[in-house]
Amino acid sequence: MDTILYITYLYLLVLLLAVLIERIMEILMSAWRYIELKTHLERFWTRRATRLARYLEIHISRRWLERFLDFKEIRERFRNALLESKTGHSIYVFILDANLIRQITVTAAARVVASVLGVAFCVAAGIDLVELFSKDLGYMFYEHIPRWLRYAASGLIIGLGSEPVHRLIQTVERRRKRRARKIQQEKLQPS
Repeated sequence: MDTILYITYLYLLVLLLAVLIERIMEILMSAWRYIELKTHLERFWTRRATRLARYLEIHISRRWLERFLDFKEIRERFRNALLESKTGHSIYVFILDANLIRQITVTAAARVVASVLGVAFCVAAGIDLVELFSKDLGYMFYEHIPRWLRYAASGLIIGLGSEPVHRLIQTVERRRKRRARKIQQEKLQPS
């Protein structure tokens, strides 16, 4: 009974840490939005999107065109697109939204910060989810994995947030119950 209580306590602690990291990230994101608003970073994101679009246009479209199309065919398509408006055109221009570039960059940075916070919390609190889940399921494979790697995996899991952590805990609980039922059925079957 003490083991079940201990595992439940650790699951609760893991969920609380995941929620804490989510709240910290919300505060950091609000602070970042405030900094963006006050420093007019939209110009930076617009320049970044323009540079990326130029890079893609120069490097990717040139390679694609050199490999798959003849230059005469490109000139013919361009001439047809300009002279015959009813056929439309097939000229590709890379246009990137600065808000999209900003969102992707900020989201990636937030995931990295949340993961680092999760690893720091796991190391500080000594939380090893790999060991916890394997003990709960009755497997002992965790002994072959270095402790630092188990802490890193635990921190990454916690850094994902409360919803994925909750789903993972539910999955482990379902598997543990299924395993216990299977063992109970094996005991009841006559030999």
